[in-house]
Formats: sequence, structure tokens, C-alpha cells
Amino acid sequence: MRKFSKGFTLIELLVVIAIIAILAAILFPVFAKAREKAKQSTCTNNLKQLSTALQMYSQDYDGYIALFIKGQLWSQILYGCGYVKDVKVFYCPSLFPAGKNITPANWGSTITTSNGDTSRYYAETYGIYCPSYGFASYTQAYQDIIDNQAGQNTIIMKPDAVPATSNYIIIAEASYHTAATGCVYQTYRFGQGVTSNAVLDLARHNGMMQAVFLDGHVEACNRTRLDTSTLKGCNINIWDGKSKTNLSQ
Repeated sequence: MRKFSKGFTLIELLVVIAIIAILAAILFPVFAKAREKAKQSTCTNNLKQLSTALQMYSQDYDGYIALFIKGQLWSQILYGCGYVKDVKVFYCPSLFPAGKNITPANWGSTITTSNGDTSRYYAETYGIYCPSYGFASYTQAYQDIIDNQAGQNTIIMKPDAVPATSNYIIIAEASYHTAATGCVYQTYRFGQGVTSNAVLDLARHNGMMQAVFLDGHVEACNRTRLDTSTLKGCNINIWDGKSKTNLSQ
């Protein structure tokens, strides 16, 4: 007599499906964090290259670095002078337009984000600290403003004049914040005297924001680190994916 193999019962199938669903719920967040960790590693490498580029620029220009030269962004200066060879270094892989084909040819092209806002490729995802425009008492020892014309300022900085360079942020992960949709733009500079809504972006790397310090080291900073009263170069708002809040300093 022909025998038939016993199949799964409905209850057994439901149990298997339930187990798979539980495992997926547990593992998917783990995979997402691991994927973000890999992006953070790429981001760290980007910032290390930018840190080296700033140091090389400083060595070639009598100890000064350029934050802004006659309308040129700091990224355009570093790339144009050959200190950075690949424009992709200026973009965090966790933020739009990560994965896009960014080339010198389309660097100034207008792009549209997923929610319809517009920006430009050269408005990179890392901001340089540029506390100028009326804050001379805070920056006079560190910075000089040359050819002070509307939209054509030249702002230079002498890192060696800054006390405690290991506690002074010069480049950080920053985004441009709008009240309606949160952080949607990229940003090219930020600072207490810059008229923009640029914010330090804690929403990219699991609550961490990476920064280049004036002494050259790259550090992943959490909110506690950014709230440290002695930390300089970050007098700006923080975005954590939920709300924009002011720093204590």
C-alpha cells in the first residue's frame, strides 16, 4: 500500500512563521546598525582625509587655513588646490546624495531631495566652523576677514593661535534644518555668526556626530560631548532626528 508523508499542520506552520517574524524583528535592527557602522567607518576615513588636507594647506600657507575665499567654499579651495583628489570625500555616505555620481563636472548642479527640497552637490555634508560677521571679540585672535564684501569675504584662520586645539572642532557633520521637514539640506559651513539654520547632525550614525579637531584628530561625539562647556567650535544647534535644540554654550 502506498504511504503518504505527513505534512505540516496549520498550527506548526503558524509557529514557524511566528518564529521567523520574531527573528526578523530581532535581527533587522542589528543589520541596520551594522550597515550604518560601515558607513560611519567610511565617513571617518573621509574626515581623516579632510583633516590631512587642512594640515597640508596650513603648512603651505604660513600656518593659515582658508575658511572662505572670495565666494569659494572651503571644499572648493581644498579640491581646487589639489589637497583633495576626489570630491566624494566631501560627502557623508549616510546622507543624500550618498551613492550619487558626484564628479567635478556636476559639482555645482542642482539636486532635489526625496521630499522635494533643493540643494547643490557642492554644498557638502560636512560643515566648517566659521564664526564671523560681528563676532570679532570671539574670533579676533584666531581669524582675519579680508576683502569684507557681501558674498565675497575672505576668511582665514591660524590654528596655532587657538588654545587647546584638541578641544576645538573645525569640521563637523552638519545639515541644514528647516522647521517643516527637519534636516534636509547639506551645508558648507556653520558657526554662531553664520545666518543659516545649519545644525550638528546626531541623526546620521546612531546618535553620534563625527568631527575634525584643530589638532588633527577625528572624534565621534555624542550629545554629552557636544554639551561640554569647554568644547569650542560648535556654538550651534543639535539635531537628533526629533527636535532641534540649542547647545548650552
